[in-house]
Parts: sequence; structure tokens; C-alpha cells
Amino acid sequence: MNTSTDQHTDSKLQRLIRWHAGEVPGPWQIVVFPTNRCNLKCNICWQRYVEEKWGKLEHHRELPDERLLELVDEAASMGAHEWSVAGGGEPFVRAELVLKMCERIRKHGMNGGIFTNGTLLRREHLERLIDMGWQRLDISLDGPDAEINDAIRSRNAFERCTAALRLLDEIKRAGNKTLPEVDAHTVLTRLNVDKMAAMARLVSDMGVKRLGFSFLQVESAQCEPYALTEQQWQRLPVLAEETYELCSALGIATNAGTLNAARERGGMRARQQIASKKHLCEAGCFEPFLSVTILAEGQVGPCCAFWDEHADNLRDKSLQEVWTGAWFQNLREKMMANDFPDFCAHCPSHFIWQTEETRRELVAQFQMMRPKPLGLALTKSVLASIRKNGWRKTGTNAWDWLALSWKYYIRSFDLHRKCLKITCYFLSRVFKTFRLLFNRGPYYSFISAKAGIINTAIFFKNHVLAKKKATCPCCGWRGHDFYWIDCGNFIVPHAECPNCQAQERQRFIHQFLNVREDLKIHRGNQTIIHFAPEEHIFFRYDAENNPRYFGVDNDFDRIKRLPFSAIQLDIQNLPFMDNSVDIVFCLHILEHIPDDHAGIREIHRILKPGGKAIIMVPFMLGQEHTIEYDKPDPAIFNHVRGYSPNDFSERLNIFSISAIYPDDLFTEEQIERHKIPSDSQIIFECTKQ
Repeated sequence: MNTSTDQHTDSKLQRLIRWHAGEVPGPWQIVVFPTNRCNLKCNICWQRYVEEKWGKLEHHRELPDERLLELVDEAASMGAHEWSVAGGGEPFVRAELVLKMCERIRKHGMNGGIFTNGTLLRREHLERLIDMGWQRLDISLDGPDAEINDAIRSRNAFERCTAALRLLDEIKRAGNKTLPEVDAHTVLTRLNVDKMAAMARLVSDMGVKRLGFSFLQVESAQCEPYALTEQQWQRLPVLAEETYELCSALGIATNAGTLNAARERGGMRARQQIASKKHLCEAGCFEPFLSVTILAEGQVGPCCAFWDEHADNLRDKSLQEVWTGAWFQNLREKMMANDFPDFCAHCPSHFIWQTEETRRELVAQFQMMRPKPLGLALTKSVLASIRKNGWRKTGTNAWDWLALSWKYYIRSFDLHRKCLKITCYFLSRVFKTFRLLFNRGPYYSFISAKAGIINTAIFFKNHVLAKKKATCPCCGWRGHDFYWIDCGNFIVPHAECPNCQAQERQRFIHQFLNVREDLKIHRGNQTIIHFAPEEHIFFRYDAENNPRYFGVDNDFDRIKRLPFSAIQLDIQNLPFMDNSVDIVFCLHILEHIPDDHAGIREIHRILKPGGKAIIMVPFMLGQEHTIEYDKPDPAIFNHVRGYSPNDFSERLNIFSISAIYPDDLFTEEQIERHKIPSDSQIIFECTKQ
């Protein structure tokens, strides 16, 4: 088995990619249950279900200390990255063993977390964890006060747990230490769901960095009195939203903002067969490829929901033998076929949601790695395009592809590179001119040829001349000039950055967002709707990982090209609730909308009082009034109207409007260097009263 890894590039996604390539990398994560013994008797614990069905647990067959310590060495040799020392019980019942395991884990350069109820933590335990640089303690706390927490857990559990947390915070402050960080975890029950915000306030005073919530798995009769009522399920989205905002204000990370999505997506787990079962992206779950969970008696499976009496056991096999053995291999094949084993029925819904997030990231990674179509695959692609789009559009696309291929083919050659690039760029413009002549007639070909000649000269100057008169504020590119854009029946000068393709409006909005503190990213603090998302904005708001950022577009083809999940919606009829959004970006959208008044009313409706809409439209300079076209004009990107700067602001009169011009943000020298025209670029900052 190949276990070599590069610590700088290794990740969960890289492990999955290696699996797809036919390798057998080691597990990324090790979850170990040192014991099923516990000093508490929580009513919602899985052990109550086992006792109810099979009788009292026996603990005499738990793995000995020596075998668990050997396990650390075996995991390190297989390239394991992180550990979760969890429990069917309380890990600190075997405190000395757990601390020795953690010390050995750290010596091997690994790290992780310990999941504990916190009631057995002593000063000497905490000091040893601090000294070794242990990463994380995950504390189970199920209520903001002793009455609620102890009713779910056991008597005096709240007092002992919170005392340990305060002691840890005190020791870390005294020694100016940051590790271990503390995460608190709450299982949502009938007793505490209304106290989510109170939980956030409680843990904020005890040095907790993250507050996690999960849904109760109702497995035993003792769990049923704690299940959420229907009314509580209905109120959960509002409670979660309030908790999310409070945690953001307190500086605590939380999954409260994704609880509703976790419940919905978890309930939608597909168990049907998928037509193709060969691609790893289609696996029902990735845990058998990434993780092992070692139960207290030595059975090894993929996750905390696992139980199978026929699974391999570390008493008679090494970790590597288990990982590459028949049981795990059979489980992986089942996951590839979406044939879930019985224990998957107990999978917590938020874990399922996390699996889908991993799947989305993996699909995006494979799309970037996808090879260009060649040979038979290219022929099939062309024939499919002819069947779908007709021969004329296929021919147009083919010209574009040939032009781009010609332009970029010589990138791998160093000899006379600049001259070759200039020649290829010129030929790409020739291809485009002939394409337009073939499809749309001589006038548009003349416009394209004119733009091509100008841009060829600019291309030459950018690569040859030392003088750099233009700078892109978005990517830092410096050169002689920006490209001119061929818009069909007219040309926009100094429009597009040769490096990042940022146009004038994007360079303008980039600077606008740089100077506006209230519009900069505050994770979890603002709900953002971005129509037709543009890279120069969405990267600022960490769109891939920010659950409060929503990309919206009515064109599904554009949505598929985005590197994050977006929603296909019509701006004239939005499904968002009234007064639910903090910021809306609507840049060069309204000119495409049949009823722009309806779109503006919808933006106003969904904004919170005090919320802001950032709106820009292209202006037809020289027009006295806005002109409505009879049909979308293909010569100007299918616009349905041409706005005039003289009357556009009247359409926004339901807002409080502030118009921002380039000279409000840039000096004259910057306007010239960034090539942002002062007469046609206006940002309308619209505030809902």
C-alpha cells in the first residue's frame, strides 16, 4: 500500500482522488473509543438502546492499553492525519491511557480532539494537554443551566463540566496558551431547543471557540420523552437563525445556520441505484475511503454509527490488514453501488449533509482535472452539438474553439514566445471576423475586424513595451492598455483586463468594496444575495464555504460553471421571505429583465430595514430617456431596454438612494490608470427604510 504523502498538498479530497486513480491510501481520520464505561447515565445515550434490546453492557473485553498505544504507531505509518478520541463512554474513565495516546499522537506529528462530558477533567489532565499542544477538546453540554442539563445527563454534571471549562480557560490565560481549543456540543431535545441562544451566551464566557448542535437520534423508549414536538420543529429555523446571529456577534463559530439544510438534505438521502457506479463522486458515503472507527472491544468500521459483529477486529489483525481487508473492501463496493448497510439508518443528518458538501467539492475538483476532448470523444461531442444546437451554432462554437486552441497551444514553447503569442492572438481575431461574416454579415464583421486590429496592437504593446500605463485593481496586472470589447454594433474602449477579464464595472465595484467596511465579509453576520455572481465579488464572501451567501441566476448553464452551489431563480419572483436579506448585488441585470419594476420591488421586499442593494446598469450615453425595445437586442447582449442616466434613478424611488461616481473613490490619476469612465459607471447604493 502506498502511504507516502506530502503534508503540504495532502487533504481529504486528495485522498479521494488517489482512491479514484486506483491507489489505496491510508485513512485520513482515526476515531477510537477507548471505553464504553461512563461515570454518567444520560437518558439520551445510545447505551440505553443497547440495554433495552440486549441487556447490560459488558466491559471486560475492552482493548488493553498496549494494543491501543500500538494502534497509534500503526496509524502514523499509514499516513493518518487526525484523531478523534471519542467514546461509547467517557474517555477519561481511562484517563492515563488517553493522555499517553495523545502524547504519542503528537510525537508522530498528528493531532485531533477528545470528546468528553468534562466531569472527570482534573488540573493535571488539562496541564498535560496544554503542554503537548493538543488541538481540541469537544465538550458535551446539553443545557444552559443545571436544571436542564442534569435532567438530560446526570446530577451535578453541569457544575463539574462548567468548572472544568473555566479552569482550562484560566490555565491557558495564565500561560498565554491557545491550545487546546474548546468546542461545545449540544444534542437538541424538547428541553433545550428553546435555549439555543442561552447556550451561546453561556459558553462565550468560558473560552469556547465553536458551538455545535445535532439532532437527537430517538432509538430507545427513554429517548422518546426528549424528542422535539411538531411545534418545536416548526420553530427551529427561527431559533437557529437567532442563535447564528448571536454566535456571530459573540465571535463563536456554529453550525446553527445550517441546521435546517442539514435536516432537509439528510432526509433526502438517495438509496436508489445510480446508472453509472464507476465514479467515486457517486459513492453513497465517503467514510469507508477516509476514516476508521475502532470500538472499545476492537471491532473496526467506517464511522460512529457502525456496528457489525462480522467486522474485522484489532485483537487479531493489524490496522493495515483491516483497512485493506475484505470487509472494508466489500463495504466500499456497496457504497459505490449505493447499497447502504443497515447501520447507515442511524447516521446523523448533519453528517449526511457534510458528505454532500464533500461530494460537491470533489465534483468541482474532477471537473478541473477533466482532460480536453480528443479523437473519438471530440467527434461524439461535435455530433451531439449538431443534434442539440444545429449545424450553424456548432460551426460558430467550433471557430471559437479553434481560435482559443491556436491562441494557447504555444504556451509550452519558450522560443520566440512573445512573437508567437502575438501572431496567434491576431489569428484568433481573424477566425472571429470570418465567423461573424459567415453568420451575421459584413457590418458586424467590420466592427469585429476593427476591434481585432486595435486589440492586436494592444496585445503587442502589452508584451513588448516596457512602459506600463494601465493597472487592474482586481488582480494587480500592469500593462500598456486594456482590451477593447466588440459589442456587435459598437466598441467599448479600455474595457477588459487581459489577465483576469475584469471589466470597468468590476474594477469600479472592487474599489468600492475595498473602502466600505460595512459591506466587507462578516462570516455568518450577513445574508447576501448575488444575482449572476461574478468572481470579482463572490471570492470576497468565501462563497464556497459561507452558508449565508446565495448566488442566484436564471440561466442554468451559467450556474453549472460556478465553483459553488447556486440557485436558479427569476428576479421578478423570488422565494425569499420578507425582510430576510442584508445585502443584494444586482450588477448589469435589470437591462435583461422584461419587468425591471417587478425585479426592483422584489429586491425591496426581501431586504431587511436598513439593508442595502448595490445596483448598476449600463447606460446609453446621449439618450435623453430610457428606451424600451420591442424584443431583446442580440447586438447588445440581448438587452431589453437602453437606460438613460437622466431618469434611471426614478425607478429606484422606493429606496433611499446614494449615487457613487468613480471620482468619489479614485483620484484623477487612478481613474486614468484603471480606465474607469466617469460618465457611464455609477453605483447606486439603495437602502431600505
